[in-house]
Amino acid sequence: MNVDVVIVGAGLAGLQTARLLHKTGFGVHVLEAQDRIGGRTKGVELENGKVDVGGQWVGRKQTQILALLKEFGIGTYPQYIDGKKVQVHPKYGIKTFSGLIPPLSLVDLQMNGIMQCDKLMAEIDPQNPGVSARSIEFDSQTVESWSRQNCKTVDARETIALAVRTIFGVDPSELSMLTFLYAVKTGGGITELSSTKDGSQEWKIDGSASSLAEKIAQDLPSESISLSSPVVRIVQGETQVHVFSQGPAGKRTELIGKYVVMAIPPSQTGHIDYSPQLPFARVKLCEKSFMGSVVKVILQYETAFWRDNGYSGEAFIYDGYEELAPVTMFVDGCSGDMKIKALIGFICGRHAYEYARLLETDPEKAKASVINQAESIFGKEAQAPIFYHAENWIKTPYTYGAYCNVFPTGCLSLFGDALRTPIDRMHFAGTETAREHAGYMSGALESAERVSQEIIDCIVANCTWKDLELTKQTTTPLTGNKPTNYGDTGRKLTGGAGYIGSHTVVELVQDGQNVVVIDNMHNASFEAMRRIEKITGKKVPFAPVDILDKEGLNKIFEKFDIWAVIHFAGLKAVGESSKIPLDYYHNNISGTITLLEVMKAHNVKDMVFSSSATVYGDPPIIPIPETCPTGSVNPYGRTKLFIEHIMRDLCTAEPEWNCALLRYFNPAGAHPSGLMGEDPRGVPNNLMPYLAQVAVGKREYLTVFGNDYKSKDGTGIRDYIHVVDLARGHLAALKKCHERFGCREWNLGTGHGSTVLEMIAAFSKAVGRELPYKIAPRRAGDVPNLTADPTRANKELNWKAELSLEQACADLWHWQSNNPEGLLGPTAA
Repeated sequence: MNVDVVIVGAGLAGLQTARLLHKTGFGVHVLEAQDRIGGRTKGVELENGKVDVGGQWVGRKQTQILALLKEFGIGTYPQYIDGKKVQVHPKYGIKTFSGLIPPLSLVDLQMNGIMQCDKLMAEIDPQNPGVSARSIEFDSQTVESWSRQNCKTVDARETIALAVRTIFGVDPSELSMLTFLYAVKTGGGITELSSTKDGSQEWKIDGSASSLAEKIAQDLPSESISLSSPVVRIVQGETQVHVFSQGPAGKRTELIGKYVVMAIPPSQTGHIDYSPQLPFARVKLCEKSFMGSVVKVILQYETAFWRDNGYSGEAFIYDGYEELAPVTMFVDGCSGDMKIKALIGFICGRHAYEYARLLETDPEKAKASVINQAESIFGKEAQAPIFYHAENWIKTPYTYGAYCNVFPTGCLSLFGDALRTPIDRMHFAGTETAREHAGYMSGALESAERVSQEIIDCIVANCTWKDLELTKQTTTPLTGNKPTNYGDTGRKLTGGAGYIGSHTVVELVQDGQNVVVIDNMHNASFEAMRRIEKITGKKVPFAPVDILDKEGLNKIFEKFDIWAVIHFAGLKAVGESSKIPLDYYHNNISGTITLLEVMKAHNVKDMVFSSSATVYGDPPIIPIPETCPTGSVNPYGRTKLFIEHIMRDLCTAEPEWNCALLRYFNPAGAHPSGLMGEDPRGVPNNLMPYLAQVAVGKREYLTVFGNDYKSKDGTGIRDYIHVVDLARGHLAALKKCHERFGCREWNLGTGHGSTVLEMIAAFSKAVGRELPYKIAPRRAGDVPNLTADPTRANKELNWKAELSLEQACADLWHWQSNNPEGLLGPTAA
């Protein structure tokens, strides 16, 4: 099987990497060694819901996971912390307290030790901790040896040791001080890492954190994930990567990709055979890194008695209190709806080793030891759980520990640069590689964002990451002055991978123009760029950049010699704009201003703007000339009109600018080859793509909004123009830029209006059967008639719509019938 990218590991990092790449139009396949997805998130099903036995917490500063939860509509609820906390200490016994730090003697000195850590983390570079000025010094010490030198009391050292065990799952003697500071840095500080309120343990996820992995996987094709398929060998060639996995029943399977993403812990990547062998630094990083040791215990009860008794459920057990071993920390584990009442115990570090052995030799004794410990802390009611579960992460195949990989002394300072540096066509993801919140679920998602962008950049440039970096280092900034020979330098198209943009790219390339396309892929796909290459025989440079990203735009203008911009980018649905107007104003207007600022900075002052007939509002003149009064009746049209005003003001203030405002009417049809057409995500907002989906069975029927307009059949009238004619209009406007015209508007339409029912009849004829529709009330923001008077464009641009409505319908059906699932689906042929 051949795909663009093979992803090894179906945890959050691997699944989100696959999802992001798939949404951009790339073929992906995920190989997972275990028999389930989710990696280090896992839920155990109880009678009344799921309880997390893996990663579970979310903090308010963890933006990646919060954004994804919001996107999927998954709620959160606060970790319960009301009531008394418990400290269990060999010297002070069992005491209750409130606040973050247990009330030990000489607390000021203890805080001094912890505050030193927060101060020292400022010296660590989260991008590469090994290059920090004191990295060798910190990496030559364990946390234990550092605390002996810098914390003057046993109490202070024990407090740090407790924090290390609960946060990392290791003893302080196992952990490099550099690793500790690196994790503290990416996590926002020791206080945030160890806090519940306003910290990294503030919220839990409704229905278990494992639901997030399930939601991500639902966005991928079902056949794109292979379970029980551990990767055993990876062979990198000059242009491909061969990935071999050992499937069920010992069957070996080969996947061939352009790139591979290793979304598994570094310690596990070392168990795979590579050809050629990995670089020395990567080998040593894999050899020296190891997983923390954690057993997570669930004690479910009939009631949350600890809450009733005034306890929060939190208990912190210091080392040395042997009669209350093995749990290091208890927390409240009740579900948000209180259908599950539970205490959760974390057994960490060397106590986890001992408990794991006991689970093997005497599981009943292991269970009793935890229950007895809970009873000693929370009272006799703890002696009667209705359910007990011990999740032994130490024995979990292909993970062998939790929460994440940690590094001993002499590792990060010497080999830390290998943590996320790609090796030829191999890239690395996973929470260990995160630049923010490493070790947390949000860190895994951050790594997915980074690595997917690396892959996109490489695929677009058709090279390895190393080659791409060399190209970046040797690129000479260019000014973008207007050429005398228009075929020699570039035009940049924003939104150029969308419906109209991609057809315009084809016309430009076939006319001999050099083109650079940028698109944020909000409503487009990289597959469109492949189809452009297939139609034209030429590869067009592409960059996945948003017009709101000023830094990204500047890089494009520095890299390419650009003299003009055709600006398509923007949200574009009339009905949708009335529901989310702020999104439309921010994206369309703010994005255009950013683009114009960057153009001006690079002395690029020729703009062809994709405006719209909606700027005319409900026009008093039909057909509509450019002199018709403007005044849009919906947010989408108002954004187009505001942008026109901005460009007109700019041309008045700076006469060296050219701004061609193309007010086009209703595009329809597809490329005659059937390779390219309109491919909206989700439910189409426009008539013809919706009708096309009805024709292929994706939609049951078309809804016609309003049959009480003043027209021959009562439905609205629009001027439908073949998308190829529309694309050629952009080429004509671009060529007009060699003249000085300032800011000028041109209508791009046919001059002939068609009702909705006439369009349904025309397309039904092309399909060969009548298509079902239903009448509904008028839709907010729609106007009765938008028919163009294209006379000005005919005369001044030497352009005219030449393709018929029947041709548009035939081409649309050719496209949709051959590509029923759009650009990313299989072709019917």
